[in-house]
Amino acid sequence: MLNVKRLQFLLVISMFLFIGCDDYCELTDYEDYLPLKIGNKWTYSSLETTWEVIGTKEIDGHSFYDVLIEYHDFNGYNSSYHSYYRFEDSKLFKYSESDSLVILFADFSLKEGEVFHQINTGFNVTVWSDNPNEFEFYYDHPEWADEDYAITFRIGVGIISNCSIAWGGCDNLVEYDIN
Repeated sequence: MLNVKRLQFLLVISMFLFIGCDDYCELTDYEDYLPLKIGNKWTYSSLETTWEVIGTKEIDGHSFYDVLIEYHDFNGYNSSYHSYYRFEDSKLFKYSESDSLVILFADFSLKEGEVFHQINTGFNVTVWSDNPNEFEFYYDHPEWADEDYAITFRIGVGIISNCSIAWGGCDNLVEYDIN
């Protein structure tokens, strides 16, 4: 009889937990929005751009994933650079060697319409869409013309598009290899 009472108590508690949930009650591993594991690779449509996680690097006391970004244009020009990413809970941070800045790049705990400000870049970042499978962030610098863009992350995949709102071009995911 005691076990039946315990089971009933657990069922009642479980019902209250589920009734109080919204779409975000499921346990989300925020790192699934950009799976950063060595060997993961993404290929995008414009300029035959590839991103590949090639290692890690210690920056300001934190371990960042080293992402090699290579692109090739139609005239045979090739270029590459490194960007560095790390997660801290729901926040994705990015380090750029060219700027020597660590910025808050995305915050997956925010809801649609919420905004955060990148203090060291001046960009306002708005969550355009926050469905459980995809997050779209809109980046706008209020003092600059034609610098706004949107990035869409898909859970289990990574960045699926990077669109320049001002110029109208999108860099869309063509293929990916996730470990």
